[in-house]
Amino acid sequence: MTFSNVFSVEANTRMSNPIRQHYLAQAGYLRFFTVPDSDRVFQYKRGKRPVSIGVRDAGLERHLYSFVDADGKRNYEIETKVFAPLDGKASEIMAKLNIGTGSVSLTETEAQWLLAFIAFQAVRTPAFRDMLLRFDADYLAKSRATNSDLRAQIRRDFGDVSEDEVEAYCEAVKRKTFEVTNDPRYWLRRMARFVQLIQSELAAKSPEILRSPDEVVITCDHPVVADYDSGFAASDVILPIGSHSILVCHAAAPWIAVDGGYRIPARCIGGARTRELNLRVMTSAEVFLFAAVAHDRIAQRFERSPRPRRMHLPD
Repeated sequence: MTFSNVFSVEANTRMSNPIRQHYLAQAGYLRFFTVPDSDRVFQYKRGKRPVSIGVRDAGLERHLYSFVDADGKRNYEIETKVFAPLDGKASEIMAKLNIGTGSVSLTETEAQWLLAFIAFQAVRTPAFRDMLLRFDADYLAKSRATNSDLRAQIRRDFGDVSEDEVEAYCEAVKRKTFEVTNDPRYWLRRMARFVQLIQSELAAKSPEILRSPDEVVITCDHPVVADYDSGFAASDVILPIGSHSILVCHAAAPWIAVDGGYRIPARCIGGARTRELNLRVMTSAEVFLFAAVAHDRIAQRFERSPRPRRMHLPD
């Protein structure tokens, strides 16, 4: 599969100014993990008992993607022009992936939207933002380079880096202290780079739906699970897609092409395999888990699980 940009078709998105911004889309994602016949989900937090909350109150942060622009006005365009159309498309595609027991066929465009959704879901969370800013702060603190030398060093360390990304690093250096942690624009500029990389790497993987009829699947506040030390290209990528379904994108295996699109195979897995995958999701969680059930076993395991160490420089 080749990667292409799918957002140009959504130029007429209705504008709004949402203050509460979801990193787990209500209709596009979390509704597939709700208690049956409700709009509620159980939220787990380390050290707390699970609580039932509405999906509109889960997986969100105030002004997560908005920022104050050069004119001193709050800018909401990333939420309204990127995530609103993406989450709308994701709702349709996730419904297809969760319905039935057999394989699922997607058109070329639907497959591209799925790639975009997974890539953005990997980088749009507060967990990824905080990880990225810690990584950049560590990298810049350890680099003893002058501003002119830094450009060459970045290209040596990270390969084919866009000029915008180089400028973002250099801007951070000029500030002496790492004030970018208080400026959403820095993270949002860096986010675009990671989305492009992840989409292209996902396009080379083979997706498979694992259905778990007898065990509930959980998700978390950073639900795209990958080996950050090996990178997305070398590792399988896991995304829970519903209370009984998990999407696994297998490394080094191509998509299955059919007339006009692609086929995603599906198979059933047992309780032991589901619990193993749930544990991987749990160890990817920063603060919260979400599930259609409140279960002491899940809460106890989550309490014992450490916060993950994602993307870090060698010690």
